[in-house]
Amino acid sequence: MFQTPTLSCYSGSIEYRRSHFWQLWERQREELYRCCLKRMGNSPTCAEDGLRQAMLKAWNKVQAGASPSANFKAWVSRLTRNLCIDIFRSQQ
Repeated sequence: MFQTPTLSCYSGSIEYRRSHFWQLWERQREELYRCCLKRMGNSPTCAEDGLRQAMLKAWNKVQAGASPSANFKAWVSRLTRNLCIDIFRSQQ
């Protein structure tokens, strides 16, 4: 049975956190892209831009020592969803 990815690894060294963050991000990337696509009016270009911004925001939060929920998928999905909604609203 597949377990939900967690952020419990973030108590380790910075190198470990970097490595593990990118592994977890890549597992969720396609689902996050679909979320962006849905929230950005089905525009692939806007969805890629939203996904890139979400990736950077999540990475910066982790680097700054943020302590997201124990469920990486839920945390990064919420962050991505909210960011895409904000971007879409600002373009209206």
